[in-house]
Amino acid sequence: VVPVATDTVFIDAVGTYTVNVDVNATVEFLNIGATGSQTLSLVTNALTINTGGVWATNTILNIGGGSLRGPGAVITSGTVNWTAGEFGNTGNGSLTISNGGTLAIAGGTKNLRAYTLSLNGTGVWTDRKSTRLNSSHTDISRMPSSA
Repeated sequence: VVPVATDTVFIDAVGTYTVNVDVNATVEFLNIGATGSQTLSLVTNALTINTGGVWATNTILNIGGGSLRGPGAVITSGTVNWTAGEFGNTGNGSLTISNGGTLAIAGGTKNLRAYTLSLNGTGVWTDRKSTRLNSSHTDISRMPSSA
């Protein structure tokens, strides 16, 4: 089932599974999290989030060639594995990795375009040569630890 742009989508069935974004899709809001481990995989297509999303600790985002874009503000305390593809391109959105979350950047060509990526959790960045920051509306920030 492909959602429409005004849908609030919940990926919250109990269990360990992967949701592959195998078509370009747009949603209003995306909530992910349940008992088990829910993986959202973007390999070739774009997922546009218009308003935002909250992704739980057991959520994994694998972006390996697709695109997460749109003006929405997504907050996750889970894991983001970015090996290729892009964040942004339209909409000036944001992804915040909360305290306890992990951002792992490695692998192929990656683009950050008109998007804010904020890290409050743990970050591992290898192979920095293949990451490009494009546009004046792009930002990667490491937030200070709270006391």
